Amino acid sequence: LLAEYCTPGRSEHSFWNFVRFAAGWNYRCQEEGQKYWLTEDIHKPWCDWAEAIVLQWKADRRSGRSSRRVKVIDCVPRGFGKSNMITKCIPIWSMLDEPNMSWYIGSETHPKAKSFLEPIKTMLDGSDPFSRFTWLYGNWCNPDRKWNQEEITTAYRTSTGVTEPSIGTFGVETGITSKHPLGLMYDDPISDEKLREGGIWLTLAIRSLDSIYPALRPDSLIWLIGTRYEDRDPIGYMLENEGVASWFGHEPIERYKPGAWHVHYLQARDRRRNEQFEKGEPTVPVLYDNEALEQDEHQNPQRYA
Repeated sequence: LLAEYCTPGRSEHSFWNFVRFAAGWNYRCQEEGQKYWLTEDIHKPWCDWAEAIVLQWKADRRSGRSSRRVKVIDCVPRGFGKSNMITKCIPIWSMLDEPNMSWYIGSETHPKAKSFLEPIKTMLDGSDPFSRFTWLYGNWCNPDRKWNQEEITTAYRTSTGVTEPSIGTFGVETGITSKHPLGLMYDDPISDEKLREGGIWLTLAIRSLDSIYPALRPDSLIWLIGTRYEDRDPIGYMLENEGVASWFGHEPIERYKPGAWHVHYLQARDRRRNEQFEKGEPTVPVLYDNEALEQDEHQNPQRYA
């Protein structure tokens, strides 16, 4: 019954259930010394939003109604769980009813992208003590297929004719060559640390995004995940140049033209609710209460804007 509730199309909250039980965050967050950061008011609607986009994309591809690429932006503060929920869970959850999918996970550097793959592997092979994935769906590790630090091909895959791995990795500096995945997660192509190093990292990150488009299938799903740093960072660049298809979460600060991207936008403060705090109510107080936000905002107003 729980396996059904975590599978795409079998429950109206299947992705939320997958994150909590199959991926194990319901149990991991209860470990001593951890915070239970999964919230009913923020993370459940967020998961439902992500689920609706993926299911519509799947339905359009299967029906032949659309061969257009679907583009998604998740723009939320650090520590809100975007990598744990979206980057590490969407690819696997989407494979439960399509075993031959191929995804690539990218980040600012290839080693960072590979670090996202490692916990996915432990979920799929049963070595993660908090995950219930193998109990629900079996062990997806096949030693006769690729299973290394850079890419994996699951035992669940049924077609041996697919040349792309189930999940591969790349960085801004490497890109994707000679591969044509169906899904792509680009998680923080820039960071505050890279920006402090100087140079032309913003330009390189934007060029990397542009160069990836030809490698993706025309009916692919691209998910850009990150925190805003500057007006012309990759998220800002894409919104300004390609526009917004839909908006979910906090209201946009800028106006954007109609366009391609489905956007989930959250700030650490909800500016619409300022009855108690003038700057806005903390969005997820279990992660950042007002005192913590005040300290960060005072210490570095630009970084924590």
